[in-house]
Amino acid sequence: MATKIKKRNPHKQSAPAPPRRQFLVSGELTQRQRSMIMESERQTVMDFVTIALGRMGFRASKFQKFRETLAEVYLDYAELIAELKEDDPQLWEVFGKIDRELYLYVGKDLFEPWDKRHG
Repeated sequence: MATKIKKRNPHKQSAPAPPRRQFLVSGELTQRQRSMIMESERQTVMDFVTIALGRMGFRASKFQKFRETLAEVYLDYAELIAELKEDDPQLWEVFGKIDRELYLYVGKDLFEPWDKRHG
């Protein structure tokens, strides 16, 4: 059952939003900034996937193993992608590796190649 999200009362005072972090330093991200962004993205993905699995009946006893496995997959792929430049031919090799692994799990009918998924 989907959880309903409460609508915000426009008359109620809320705490001010925290200031947005400014990550650009001379047009480049530092390694620390890249790591912070990757960790934030990883945690957001973890939150969404955990909610989706919970809605599908996945229960607490399985979540620790799931978190460990997702962290491994994330480290395997995300850090490698982050290290490569956009025009690096090795980047497409990584995308191909991800595609092959996804294909194993979702099969021919549900699979879409990287460039279509991320197009």
